[in-house]
Amino acid sequence: MAARTGGHDLISADLGGVDSTAVVCTAVRAEVKLVAYTAAVHDVLGDDVTCARRTVEALGGVEHHVVPAQLVPLTFDGVDTLDDILDTPSLYTVNRHRRMYIVEQAARHGSPLHLSGMGSSRTGRRRRRPRRRPRRASPTSGRRRPS
Repeated sequence: MAARTGGHDLISADLGGVDSTAVVCTAVRAEVKLVAYTAAVHDVLGDDVTCARRTVEALGGVEHHVVPAQLVPLTFDGVDTLDDILDTPSLYTVNRHRRMYIVEQAARHGSPLHLSGMGSSRTGRRRRRPRRRPRRASPTSGRRRPS
């Protein structure tokens, strides 16, 4: 986290799900002013705001903004007009305007760096080592032969 936050007096972060909560809990140790943003949702069972408030209360010292659901673009908003050039398909594509609305709010309030938990569930996963040579299959049964 120090490599990301170093040199900044202020940073911002998403706060809502499990991954972003872990990021905020780590970032709060960076000794930099941290401003967290939670997007309220239209789903009456959504508990991101409640959980985010509990997290902020437990951590102390985190400025927290809840963005009303009516202000946050819906999923797929403007997806037919995107002209971003991406090097790979991204989960951000369908939520681009939704995600960027919060990032832009943070930037307007002076944050030069915005952290999210997006993709962090993949960082701890072990990748399987590729086999040195592929196992050959029997031409008649299709079963793999031991290597």
